[in-house]
Amino acid sequence: GAWNFGPSENDTQTVSWILNKFAEKIPNAIWQIDQNPQVHEASLLKLNCDKALFHLKWESTLHYEETISFVSKWYYAFYKEKVNIYDFTQLQIDNYEKLAFERNKKWTLIQK
Repeated sequence: GAWNFGPSENDTQTVSWILNKFAEKIPNAIWQIDQNPQVHEASLLKLNCDKALFHLKWESTLHYEETISFVSKWYYAFYKEKVNIYDFTQLQIDNYEKLAFERNKKWTLIQK
């Protein structure tokens, strides 16, 4: 079955808050929120991550600001810097795992 990985139940932000934070991080990003959309869009999106928490003891490692920083750097590297995106992605994964270990996330303490 499907697995969801995301922020804790108590750590939520609106879609517009997230978009505004991305706009701060990505130079020359252009988008706008349509005040009169033709279709309904949720202003708050949430994932149920109970399965990952229960079975894997997984919990979010990054706070929203850190997540936005990771993602915006990836997109900027891919679209603007034209770096080797495989190597860049591997470096981000390594940094993420290091942060998780430093923050004593249970899923990182399992011996390989």
